[in-house]
Amino acid sequence: MNEEIKWSKKEVVERPFLNYRKDREPMPGQKYKVNVYRWGDYRLEKELYGENRMSYHIAKGDSYLCDMHSANPSVKFFSNMKSATLSLKHCLENGLRNRECWANPEEEFIWGLMA
Repeated sequence: MNEEIKWSKKEVVERPFLNYRKDREPMPGQKYKVNVYRWGDYRLEKELYGENRMSYHIAKGDSYLCDMHSANPSVKFFSNMKSATLSLKHCLENGLRNRECWANPEEEFIWGLMA
């Protein structure tokens, strides 16, 4: 891959909290904000709520880059934009690393992800 990854200007998106006990229905009046940066089909997201608000994760379409350490995938966290960008660049050039996968929160529970 010769193309440099350049993220778009920050976009703040408001999302509903989803109830995991009731088929992921939105909880009325419960929302949180996410900083979103875009590059092609990819997004870099930073949730602005909860204990993970200091980290970033990578998404493509409806799926998030995850680790498969157990039965459920857990979202991969990056401490800054630079490390997330380097990880995405590695994925694009070399494919996913051992135990990495793309997981869709609409199809399965993803540990550490509020989406």
